[in-house]
Amino acid sequence: MAQCMQIIHPEHAELLGNIANLPQQYLQQITTLLKDVRSEITNEQSTTTTKKQCVNNLLTRVDDISKSYMTRVITVDGNVKQRFIDTYTALGSALVKASQCEENHDVSCEVIQSCCTNVKNELYAQKSISSGSVSNFLVEFTTQFSKECDSILSSIRNLQADLNSCKAGVTERKKSRIEAVMLDKTLKSQASTSVMTSNLLVSCSILFAVIRAMY
Repeated sequence: MAQCMQIIHPEHAELLGNIANLPQQYLQQITTLLKDVRSEITNEQSTTTTKKQCVNNLLTRVDDISKSYMTRVITVDGNVKQRFIDTYTALGSALVKASQCEENHDVSCEVIQSCCTNVKNELYAQKSISSGSVSNFLVEFTTQFSKECDSILSSIRNLQADLNSCKAGVTERKKSRIEAVMLDKTLKSQASTSVMTSNLLVSCSILFAVIRAMY
């Protein structure tokens, strides 16, 4: 397909080649990351009690993203395509024909190039289609779709960061409790030493008093 894309629209051949795969690639990233984060949070939920509310809140946020991300993706996809409906429809047809040009691997490069050139000529023969309209659609769709999906991925990654904060909170709490116990032991030890010292001084005073009385 790369050869045909270069012939049909050399200015944005890569964008044209990725237009069909972009949604699938992003959705795969989103679903995989969501699954991984949900698994991490669920595992943490089963092992901690001190920060259970924190973890439960994260699980609620995962549920919210899981329920809404597809609507967000479909909305931005539909909005851009609707604004460029003529270009989108014409490009869709051209891409199908371009893929057919390269289906037969036994034909020569010249035959493939000729086929792709015919697809290009047919595309731009339409009154509403120009190189500029194709460029505008490709750039706008790629930009808006990527922006929305990157925002969703960022929200999911924030959950990972917040989960680490939950874990750190548990660790910090345990650390504080240990330090408190150690401080308590130290204070008790100091108090015990102080009492022993005081008792020793009293004993010495009594002993000196007895010795002086004898002499």
